[in-house]
Amino acid sequence: MNKKRGFLGSLVYGLKWGLLCGLLSSLPAGAVDRSAKIKDLHHKSWGASDGLPGEVIGVVQTTDGYIWVHTKAGPYRFDGIRFESLASVCQCDRDDATDGWIYASKGGLWIESYYGISRFANDQITAYTVSKACGTATKMEEDLDGIPWALGQSGVCALKGQREFDVIPTPGMPTVTPADIFSDSKGTLWIKNTDGSLYSRARGVSSFRLSQSGSSDAESLTGQSSHTMAQTPDGILWDSGYFGLRRIYEGAEDVDKHPVHFFGAHLNTHRFDRLKPVSLLGTTEMTGVILGDREGSLWLSVRSGLIRVNSPLTLGESKHGNGSLSVYTPEDGLSWDVVWCIFEDREGNIWVGTTSGLDRFSPETFHKAPFPQNRQTQFAIGLSEHGTVYAGNHDTPLAKLNARGIHKFPSLREADTELIHEAADHTIWVARSDEVWKKNGDRFDKVPLPGKWLDARPLAMANAADGSLWVSFQAHGVYRFFEGKWTDETSVLGLRELSTSPAFGSDSAGTIWIAGTKTLYEYRDGRTTKYPLHDKPIVSWDLQAYGDHIWLGGLQQLGLVIDRKLHVIRGEGGENFQRISGVVELPSGDVWFNWDKGAGLVRADEIQRSLKDTNYRVSFQTFSTSDGFEGYGDMSRAPTALLSDDGLVWMATNKGVFWIDPTEYSKRAGTPPPDVAIETLMTSSQLLSVQGNRKLRPNPSNLEIHYTALNFAAPEEVQFQYRLAGVDQHWQVAGTRHEAFYNKLSPGRYTFSVIARNPGGMWSPKPSNFSFQVLPAYYQTWWFRSLLLVLAIGVIWLLFHAQMERSRSEVRGRLSARLQERERIARELHDTLLQGFHGLMFRFQAVSEMLETPDIAGPVLNEALDKADALMIESRERIRDLRYESEQVLPLPEALGAAAEQMSREYSISFKAIVDGTTVSLTPPSARGDLSHRQGSVAQCFSAQ
Repeated sequence: MNKKRGFLGSLVYGLKWGLLCGLLSSLPAGAVDRSAKIKDLHHKSWGASDGLPGEVIGVVQTTDGYIWVHTKAGPYRFDGIRFESLASVCQCDRDDATDGWIYASKGGLWIESYYGISRFANDQITAYTVSKACGTATKMEEDLDGIPWALGQSGVCALKGQREFDVIPTPGMPTVTPADIFSDSKGTLWIKNTDGSLYSRARGVSSFRLSQSGSSDAESLTGQSSHTMAQTPDGILWDSGYFGLRRIYEGAEDVDKHPVHFFGAHLNTHRFDRLKPVSLLGTTEMTGVILGDREGSLWLSVRSGLIRVNSPLTLGESKHGNGSLSVYTPEDGLSWDVVWCIFEDREGNIWVGTTSGLDRFSPETFHKAPFPQNRQTQFAIGLSEHGTVYAGNHDTPLAKLNARGIHKFPSLREADTELIHEAADHTIWVARSDEVWKKNGDRFDKVPLPGKWLDARPLAMANAADGSLWVSFQAHGVYRFFEGKWTDETSVLGLRELSTSPAFGSDSAGTIWIAGTKTLYEYRDGRTTKYPLHDKPIVSWDLQAYGDHIWLGGLQQLGLVIDRKLHVIRGEGGENFQRISGVVELPSGDVWFNWDKGAGLVRADEIQRSLKDTNYRVSFQTFSTSDGFEGYGDMSRAPTALLSDDGLVWMATNKGVFWIDPTEYSKRAGTPPPDVAIETLMTSSQLLSVQGNRKLRPNPSNLEIHYTALNFAAPEEVQFQYRLAGVDQHWQVAGTRHEAFYNKLSPGRYTFSVIARNPGGMWSPKPSNFSFQVLPAYYQTWWFRSLLLVLAIGVIWLLFHAQMERSRSEVRGRLSARLQERERIARELHDTLLQGFHGLMFRFQAVSEMLETPDIAGPVLNEALDKADALMIESRERIRDLRYESEQVLPLPEALGAAAEQMSREYSISFKAIVDGTTVSLTPPSARGDLSHRQGSVAQCFSAQ
């Protein structure tokens, strides 16, 4: 901000944005408490370091739940975690850096900038023209009929046709420069002009009517161009400006008897007919932007910052009436003292835009007791009656407090409180580092200790059924105080490990329970009974007995003892609940505990599920700084968590004493979980919007899916789980992370699902889904794979054919070698054996001719020579077969016939051959083998005759 402008100039400049922050929606459970002062609310701010540039001059919420923040750099969308510029959201090249405005309607987000008037919806921007007669539009308002109205320099403008805003006739209202426009709960349209006149047009009526209030104050309002109007749920219209804050009263004679539904309440609507200025901060303070929240309070900007009026109807009606007014300035944490805009979202959070940034006010989950600042030492707390507790520490004297305030005790002005205990008869006992005090009426009396110990630090206190006080002292054991006397009960109880395990308590029947490292001790009616707790040593610091069960909080566990058996409760995400210093069980069965990570809550149904399944890990909630809970509980001051009789849970830490109303919190936490919005898909080379193209390029790498849940009270506590169908078999726990990451997705269609859990522990009833497709590369398509298959088959066939040809060639080679070998053998037989045999036959012939009796031996010798000739012929044929295997032989019938014919001449037997069937030609080797076999058979037949 330019400080030279001053507050007045800044206010004149900024008032025109006020109405844009005045639209409200239905009443949720999280609305800001009307009785709370601004300082009682949880405050958080954002600025340039958080990604929000420039002055915040407008805040609205669109129907999809997003908060839109208008800055000098243009509109930014906000989900409670991160800011995104309009150009980034719409993925368009657009620069809306201007002093324009934004307005949210059912049809989307309206934007006025250098581009004129535009509307952003469904990730698309639609441009509208503005006529010259209308000029630059300064504000917009949508009436109950969904008609957008704009204030131009020359009058009131409305949408004419589809894409143009133009000045429209305003019968009953002169042509003047309008300064403000407002549509009330009944649909009446109010126009405030720069001359101070106020006109209204009822719903369904075409003409405007001058309000009686406007003319009476025209002189004081002349020239005042920047102001705004607002309406509270009771139907009263309020006006703010240089004159201060004014209430427009209804006319009693014109009260409408028919109620209209407004912000969840049935209210009478009225005709507003006269103005009455009221006093703020003792003077007629100049006010700026104004908001009437759903609880009936008024929020206003003033010279010093921000004001909240809890009961505006009391303004000016009593001598000192200030309507429960509270002020919030930069000294209290406001980002700047110049406020441009005040807005209430659907959850009831209050948003304030200033010169330096954005502020949010929301109900505190935990409330801090107003103790003075101390050295951050652990507080001790103890119960009392009527919703009060006692608290103190080494730096703060003992005090009695409740949700409304603190009362100190003069008799205990000194600090150094160690333990506070309330007996069954409501007697209050206070232990300090070396003494014990007993409350009598409104004063405390000192009780002498049993011995002169240098270190008598008390570790725990409890009451037995007879009303006696039991105290465990560090390094000294357990002592009983009864009827003014101390007795050492350490040996009676049979304790040997109390100095290292001070968990110590009693139940409603007066039974004393002590948790050792491995043993649970029960002392009743003078008898001590021991029960084994755990096979490994455990250190317990807080013991709370509830009838038939006991809760143990300690160094390593949150334990539940039922039927003298210990059940260890473990949390999801590997949480084991360590360093617990206080445990409280509500009548509903819910358990609150104080541990080193803040305040914790486990619901009753989760505990029951854990008891049935020892491996089950319970869902739980943790409350920390963002919930108004600060610090941690020191186990040496256990118990640090208590339940007062008015139902409040109190917890003590090193930062103070805090309380929460579990019933009210359950109402707020029981609201439906936030809607989950899947925003974008992003890879290393592509950005997709959920409203646009849903196809990813082939082989996406480093895929990021961004999602969010629109919860603005505690967005940093919303938990997520997601799953990508086809990739994730189970839900993936994302915690508070707003991104999911994947890599190397195959081509195909995918559905991404995400659910959210609100701070109250409720999960989304159904997931938000987003389907998209990963396109295949050319080598991942079906036709390319089919082509590869055909090519592969062809290659295999060619390889097979080549192999067969190779095999045939090898066979032919082997046959050729065999034939060559046969020819060689045949040649040798022919050239040697047969030639020799042939020479022998010639000699036999010569011998035959030399015989003396040729007529007797000659025929026999000639026959032998004939057989030798036949044998010679057959040998030649066999040798020829070795050479020419392909030669044909006589058919079998003819060959057998020839053999039989020869045999018949030799044995003088008649012979006849009969052929039946078809003859088959055989290859020479097989034919000759078969012929030899048949000839042998024929010879046997002839010889047998």
